[in-house]
Amino acid sequence: MATEAQLRRRISELQSQIENLRFQNETFQNNIAQQMNERFARMKAEYESALIRQKNETEELYTARIRSFQEQLVRDMQQHYQELEKEAEHIVKSQNEKLEELKSCNEELRTAFQKVKTHSEMVDNSHRMYAVDLLEELKIHKKAAEITPHEFFFQGEFNIIDSYVEQISEEIGQEMYQAAASDASSVIMEFDLLKTKVEQALDEWIAAFHDYSRIIKALVNKINILEQSSIKTAAGSFRMAPSEINYWSSGTYLHFKPKVVAAAELIEQIESIGAEKYLKIIKQ
Repeated sequence: MATEAQLRRRISELQSQIENLRFQNETFQNNIAQQMNERFARMKAEYESALIRQKNETEELYTARIRSFQEQLVRDMQQHYQELEKEAEHIVKSQNEKLEELKSCNEELRTAFQKVKTHSEMVDNSHRMYAVDLLEELKIHKKAAEITPHEFFFQGEFNIIDSYVEQISEEIGQEMYQAAASDASSVIMEFDLLKTKVEQALDEWIAAFHDYSRIIKALVNKINILEQSSIKTAAGSFRMAPSEINYWSSGTYLHFKPKVVAAAELIEQIESIGAEKYLKIIKQ
């Protein structure tokens, strides 16, 4: 099948050929009129000449010559008209053939345009569906990143990435499907990267929290043991008062116990609601 450029070039050639045939037809008609005028002028001249000769010839001879002249004239005119008619038919036939070819080319070009239009519409629809699907997938990745304690570890980063989601929706509304798809893919990767970074940081935080928890619980246990221990003397067994414990610990007991107790309570709270939920709550 011919390409659009080939069809356009062929149509241009056909239009030029048709215009040339039209010019030939007009020239042919003008030539016919001129030839007819010239022939009639010759006939008139010959007729006038015959009238002059009539004076010197008998009427019978004159009549015979006139009849012969008229018959020959009719034969010549008929032959001439037949030739002209054949030439005119040839020009008209050629012009009609060019017009039919031009019509065929135009039809082929219209078909090609329709195919291009249909293909373009299919491509646009495909791009639109792809962009819309990516936007829906983006919302899933956004939710996955949103439920993590991202603000505790990377404050403000989620909001920066989220600011592009509305832009992608606007691009789809403006039929900028390829730009929307490209931006959606990039934002999906940004949300996934943030989620991965938060999960890694959370794992490290929980590991450190467990170490801290073991230390605090050990301190609480030691304090409990110290407070419940009895001292045996010659006068009997007795427990030391907090002031005495503080004395023998060089003042560290009363200084650190409230902090250890507060730390233990916080650890209990975190273990009760979960580390991830706790980190999200303290950044709200």
